[in-house]
Amino acid sequence: MKTAFLISFMVQGIEQKLPFQIVSKNEPNKVQILEKITEIVNHYDLSPEIKFDKFHQEKSEKLYLYKIGDNNCAVRVERKEIFEFTK
Repeated sequence: MKTAFLISFMVQGIEQKLPFQIVSKNEPNKVQILEKITEIVNHYDLSPEIKFDKFHQEKSEKLYLYKIGDNNCAVRVERKEIFEFTK
């Protein structure tokens, strides 16, 4: 079965109710996650101070926790099975 990764960025201090989400064929590494957080920080003029806090893994899900100044940021990486509809 084919799989893809759903990457959700939830940043405290941004007035967006839903998380930023990305779907990728490849799992992002820590550097790629940090680059995307930096893009979000720059776009929303948040504190440029980004600090890795914790990592948690459970089955097909990984959770990375960061501090952006005084704000919390959670990045969830989930492996999902791809379902293809017939054409």
